[in-house]
Amino acid sequence: NISMIPFFTLLFLALKFRPTVIYLLGPRLHISVVLIRIIFPNMKYILDFLENPKVFHPSQIPFLKIFGKYVDRALAVSTELREDLKNTFGYKDIRVKYSLPACNFMSDIESCINDNSKIKICFFGNVCEDRIVHYLVEAANKTSIEIVCDIYGEVFGDGYQEKLDKLNSNNVVRFRGKLKYSEAQGRLNQYDCGIVFNEINENSKLTIPGKLWEYACSNLCIISNNRPTVVNFINKYQIGLIADSVDDLISVFEKLSHDRIMLNQFKINSKEMFDHIYKKQVNKSYID
Repeated sequence: NISMIPFFTLLFLALKFRPTVIYLLGPRLHISVVLIRIIFPNMKYILDFLENPKVFHPSQIPFLKIFGKYVDRALAVSTELREDLKNTFGYKDIRVKYSLPACNFMSDIESCINDNSKIKICFFGNVCEDRIVHYLVEAANKTSIEIVCDIYGEVFGDGYQEKLDKLNSNNVVRFRGKLKYSEAQGRLNQYDCGIVFNEINENSKLTIPGKLWEYACSNLCIISNNRPTVVNFINKYQIGLIADSVDDLISVFEKLSHDRIMLNQFKINSKEMFDHIYKKQVNKSYID
């Protein structure tokens, strides 16, 4: 963004408040902040990347390379993105900072004990094609075991709701609509498993979805497709299972239904992983 409007706005604010640090979430205003950084050489510039800039901000890539020396510290949402940014832009100081849930999401609610014979599965977030929610709906309607399956979120995309309704032939899946963020953990905590599916592309293979942390914070077993950044956590901390197709999902449902000890251990591990990472990041403001 080379518009002078953000620059003059930032300049006015810098002159008025004389901050020692400018924090920028995403590189959209990178050039404006660099100009401020040049004018105020003692000011530190922290640039935080939640997504792969090559995908979401391709026009900024030349400027990120040319003016990389003016970024005093970069933050990346995953170790994979950190390495990619380091190799692309040559940042000397780049740390990992996970997109953990906001304080109004978290509470001291303990995991609910599911005495029901049915495993309870949920999806929380925007419901769209690239999150492959249709796999969940189809698998929930095809499995021979009884499950509870709820979807929280607004459906996006022309014809996608109709597609999901058609796949929901046995009405196993309940579409619950939007859920207030501040009320989400208390609701998610009542389930056994959370679904984290995404298409694998140049952004998703380097980033971590916020749902991973929201589910883990809520004591849920994680069910994900083969997204590298999520699979790393599933394998390292033993917090869930991987499914890459409708048939895989059906197998996962059956496995978890027949082995409640394994399911409960996944849930325990998931919360322990979250608590460990949250404490580490809060204490240092970044992970590594």
